[in-house]
Amino acid sequence: MTEVSKKTGVSWVTVRKIFLHMEGLGVIIKTNKIGKAQLFKLNLHSGLTRDILRLETGLGPELFPHEYEEKQDNEPQKVLPAQTAV
Repeated sequence: MTEVSKKTGVSWVTVRKIFLHMEGLGVIIKTNKIGKAQLFKLNLHSGLTRDILRLETGLGPELFPHEYEEKQDNEPQKVLPAQTAV
C-alpha cells in the first residue's frame, strides 16, 4: 500500500480504505507478507474483476491512446470470458 500511495500521491490511509473495500468485494486477495508489507493480487476468479479488466481493455485505448500506442507491436490483450450464473 505504501508503494501505491507514493506512486499515486494518494494518502496511505485512503489507499488502505480502498484496498480493504476492494478486498471485501473480492476484487483483490492477500498473498504473501514480507515484513510489515502485505502483498495483494487480482482475484481473477471474481466476475467483478473480469468485468473491470474487460472495461479497461475496451475503453483504455480510447481514453488513454498515448499509453496504448507503445504497445501496438505486442500481441493484443486477451479478454476474459464473462462469468456465467449457475
